[in-house]
Amino acid sequence: MVTAKISSIFRYKIQDNAKELIANLSGTDKENRRWIAREIQNIDLPYYEKLLSDEVVVKNFNVERPWTNEEIRARLKIWEDRYKEGHPHGAFTIFDEQNNFIGYITAGKGNGKGVSELAYVLSYAYWNRGIGQSVVNKIVEEWGPEVRRIGLGEGFEKLDKQHQVVQKRFQCFEGDVLKRFYATARPTNISSWRILEKAGFESAKSEVENAEDPIDFNVKGFDLPSLDYCGQLESFIEKLYKKQEIKVDKRYFMVNENDKIYTFSRISDGRIRFHYEKEI
Repeated sequence: MVTAKISSIFRYKIQDNAKELIANLSGTDKENRRWIAREIQNIDLPYYEKLLSDEVVVKNFNVERPWTNEEIRARLKIWEDRYKEGHPHGAFTIFDEQNNFIGYITAGKGNGKGVSELAYVLSYAYWNRGIGQSVVNKIVEEWGPEVRRIGLGEGFEKLDKQHQVVQKRFQCFEGDVLKRFYATARPTNISSWRILEKAGFESAKSEVENAEDPIDFNVKGFDLPSLDYCGQLESFIEKLYKKQEIKVDKRYFMVNENDKIYTFSRISDGRIRFHYEKEI
């Protein structure tokens, strides 16, 4: 098969109209074991059905319940179709060196122009190996800048008609080039938001009317992260919500004893999330 390579990460199966995008990433975990990621494919469906129906794996992710097979197929089709149309914002399926399925990461559409929402899920057998950190770092440090560069039309020998088509394919974040990553994590999912912080994410902007009046949660030993503490935090926010002091889907912020800001919201189905973002 003859493909058109446009970068170290991306190439097209169909060169003339920039369709059927192929994508590859790789890295190592904290013990220097290699992982490999490629664009999601239809043959990956059984992996995702097993992964997203695992109650342990999904308890802190998205809807916090096992996905139905219909939901999984529908989501995979969206990701796969994006690659077929030549866009980069699908999902990467991740494997180890023996080609065993690890999980996936997606940097898809976010809310707003130029925003990509980052999410990832790993099989339980691969937790605590540093794979999540390695994969997130790779997306943030290599994939993101490359997607932005191509979207800006930079690095081409000449920006002819064909390369203009490629450039347009990469302007897929509400019709704009990639500018910022966005991600959420449940407060009690400490490992997840610690990965984001280590990758350079910061608390997202809040929407509280008075920025001088953060939520005041005074608990002895205010020292995130702590699973017990974060559980108390969620309970505290729920109480404020019931007293109508917190609105649904609006971002608020709180400050810990070290003046570190945490932005959070309570979404419509009752779940609480920390919000993070990172500029490209």
